[in-house]
Amino acid sequence: MTGADPAAGSADEGVADRVAAQGTRPRLADALRRLNRGQRDVLLLTASGDLSPAEIGTALGIATGTVHSRLSRARTRMREALGGIDPLDMGEEQFHG
Repeated sequence: MTGADPAAGSADEGVADRVAAQGTRPRLADALRRLNRGQRDVLLLTASGDLSPAEIGTALGIATGTVHSRLSRARTRMREALGGIDPLDMGEEQFHG
């Protein structure tokens, strides 16, 4: 059999993703610290859980519309801080290595 091993390419991409994630972590942590508490809470609950906006609203004692507006503002601020990267588009491995 000849040709490139498709699994090798996938492994190389995984390593590149991890290296990129390690470089992003300090910027991500700093950007999270700069969010106000309400925005940070909504962003983290959205990113880490399988909660709907209604469930997040119930957990935080806020309206669903407030969840949406805080999430939108948080994502905008995070994208600005991360040079256009949306934290919710980052894979789970970006957060945990």
